[in-house]
Amino acid sequence: MTEYFGRKYVEVDADFFAPPAAEVAPRLIGCVLHHDNRGAETAIMLIDVEAYGGGNDRASHLHPENRSRRNKGAKNLMPHGTARIHGSRDMWGLDIVCQGSTVLVRAGHPILGIDIMAERRSRAAGADRVVKVRARGYERRLCNAPFNLGEAMGLDPVLDGASLVKHPFRLLCPVNPVAELLNGPRVRVTQDGELLWRWGHPDHQDWLRDKFKKNSE
Repeated sequence: MTEYFGRKYVEVDADFFAPPAAEVAPRLIGCVLHHDNRGAETAIMLIDVEAYGGGNDRASHLHPENRSRRNKGAKNLMPHGTARIHGSRDMWGLDIVCQGSTVLVRAGHPILGIDIMAERRSRAAGADRVVKVRARGYERRLCNAPFNLGEAMGLDPVLDGASLVKHPFRLLCPVNPVAELLNGPRVRVTQDGELLWRWGHPDHQDWLRDKFKKNSE
């Protein structure tokens, strides 16, 4: 058993991801994701996630209308409990594969390897100035959106299909789940936008680039 922020955590197994994404997503809030990139270890607490429901969800990569050459690999999902790395031009995000569906990891609270994350985020000429100069509050901007998170954690397409319960990943779940989650519609979704399939950590609204509405419950 591991402890972070005064909470006790246990490692999950692949069955944790067996239900559909809309059931798994809220359970992911407060979980800690570790990634060991050739000895450079980073870890974040998940604070913002979105569920995508598969073939019947018009916002999902799996919906027939959204299948293209770029996302054709999504037609046949990998087993639940694996990572789906998506993006382009060296900008990579993380989906967690569930039962015929996925959860997009939108943002995280860095808890391990913060200097490593900041160095990765500072390499590009157009990098976030606050991160580059380590200005006050820069930690909040390291993993505040999907591609920022992917860059900070050193994600790349080689990890597509990797198990989230084996090296180089490790996922730990709090023994006592986070209560009173933020909940609302997904970000920049034009179809099936009425679905309240986004969840966030109630103590980390200020860490998110895309805020939840004040009336979210």
